[in-house]
Amino acid sequence: MGNDNSSAITIDVDRNNLFYYSGETVSGIVRLNITEENLKTREIYISLIGEIGYTTTRSVPDGKGGSLSRNEYYKRQFYYKEVSLSGPSITQQEFIYDRGRYAWLFQIPLIENLPPTINKPDIFPRVRYFLQVIIDKSWYTSNKKYLTVYPRVNLLENPQCLSSSIFKFKNRKDIKVKATFNKLGYISGENIQFTLEIQNPRKILILHNNLSILKCYQIAKRFNKCIVYKTILPKIVNLTNEHIMERFSIKIPSIRFPPSYKFQRENPNIFVHIYYMLKLTVKVEGIFTNFHIKVPITLGTEHNSDLSQQQSFNPLSISYSSNSQQSIFNDDDPPPDYDSATFNKLGYISGENIQFTLEIQNPRKILILHNNLAILKCYQIAKGFDKCIVYKTILPKIVNLTNEHIMERFSIKIPSMRFPPSYKFQRENPNIFVHIYYMLELTVKVEGIFTNFHINVPITLGTERNSDLSQQQSFNPLSISYSSNPEQSICNDDDAPPDYDSVMRSLQ
Repeated sequence: MGNDNSSAITIDVDRNNLFYYSGETVSGIVRLNITEENLKTREIYISLIGEIGYTTTRSVPDGKGGSLSRNEYYKRQFYYKEVSLSGPSITQQEFIYDRGRYAWLFQIPLIENLPPTINKPDIFPRVRYFLQVIIDKSWYTSNKKYLTVYPRVNLLENPQCLSSSIFKFKNRKDIKVKATFNKLGYISGENIQFTLEIQNPRKILILHNNLSILKCYQIAKRFNKCIVYKTILPKIVNLTNEHIMERFSIKIPSIRFPPSYKFQRENPNIFVHIYYMLKLTVKVEGIFTNFHIKVPITLGTEHNSDLSQQQSFNPLSISYSSNSQQSIFNDDDPPPDYDSATFNKLGYISGENIQFTLEIQNPRKILILHNNLAILKCYQIAKGFDKCIVYKTILPKIVNLTNEHIMERFSIKIPSMRFPPSYKFQRENPNIFVHIYYMLELTVKVEGIFTNFHINVPITLGTERNSDLSQQQSFNPLSISYSSNPEQSICNDDDAPPDYDSVMRSLQ
C-alpha cells in the first residue's frame, strides 16, 4: 500500500470539549476507512501521550568572527499509555485488512497527579496531551487528537491560601497603601473581594488603580508570564483625599484556567510549575511613586461553599516599605495591639544564626511574661503528616515587662548538627511522596486567657550557602505582624502554617 490517500483514520472521544481531569478515563472510537488497496500490518494501536515542549538558546558562530543566538526546541514525554486495537500478531505475520470501514472502541485511563495543559499545542513552551493512532508502516504519518487535561486542585487541601491577608506598602511620598483580602484561593468565575485603604497625608494626586491577574509558569528551565485579566478599579480616580477606603468585588472570568500546580520528575527537564499573582497597581502623580503590589494566589478547580465564612478569622499581615532604611511599621501609624517580627532572611544552614527583631506594641500595659523560639521539623511521607520540635529556647530580655513599646534584636544560633534539609520528592505513585520543611514558632506569653501569640514562620534549611547571602538579604526584610484582636487573629495552635513559597513569591 503506497503513501497515498487510500485510507483515512479518525479519532472521536466521548466529550465534545476534549476536556478531562487527571484520574478520569478517556473513551472513544477509532475509525479506519480503506478505500483502495488492502492494508497489511502487524498491529494497530492508539496511544495517549503527555509531553512538555521547551526551548533553549545557544550561541553559534556567524562566520564573521561573531556569534548568533539560536533557539533549540525540545520535547520530553512524561506520560505514555497505549492500547492495541488490532491485537499483535503472535506469529509476526501481517494482518490483512480489505477495503472497507473498520471501527475500534478504546479506553485509556489518566493517572492522578498530572500537570495541566499549558498553551496551545503548537506553541513553545507548552504542556500538551494528545491521542494518536500508530500503524507499523514507514509511510504512515500518525494524526493527533489534542486533549485538555487538568489536575483536580481542591482549595480545602491548600489551607495556606484560605487565610485572610493584609498587604501594606509605603512609598517615598509617605503614601501608605493597605490591601486586605478575605482569602487567596479562588476558582474561575469567583469574586475576588478585598478592601483598599490609602493614607495620603500630603494629598498627592491618586490617578487610578489597576488590578491584573498574572499567569506565571516554568516549564523545564524556561519561565514565562502573561496577563490573563486586567481591569481598572472604579471609585478611586483622580483623588487627593487624606484617607481613602473602598471595598471591591472583582469577578474572575468564567473560563477554564489551568490550576496552580507543581509537577516534577527525576529528570530536571521534566518540571512544570504554574501559579498566579494578583498585581494591584496604584498610579500616583510623580516619578517612581507608583505602587506595584503582587499578591500570590492559588487558582483551583474545586472549592467549598463555606470557604468565605472560614476565611474571616485568620488574617495574615505582610508589610513592606519602599525605603530600605525605614521600619515597616512607623510610630505614627497606630495599630491595634500587635507583635511584629522582622527577619533578615528565611534561609539557613546548621550552625548559622537566626537574626531578627521583635517589636511589641502594648498600649494597655498588659504583662508580657516571656518569649519562646522553637524550630519545628515538619514532614509528610505518603499521606501521613508529622512534626517535632528540634530546638527550643527562651528569648532573653523580654521577661515580665509591661512597657507600652518593646523592641529587641536577637541572634539565635541553630545547633551545629546535621538536619535533613528542606526538600520535596514525589513519583507517579501518590504514595511515593516525601516533603520535609521547617517552621520557626515564636511564642509570646501574655498574662490572661487566650492572649498568647503563636507566630509560625516558614523557613528553608539548606546544606550549602553563599558568603554573600547576608548582604543580599539585608535589602528585603520580611516583617510578619499579628494582631491579638480575636476578630483578626491568624493562627490557632491547630491551624496549618502559611506556605513558605507563597510568602517568598510575594516579596519578588
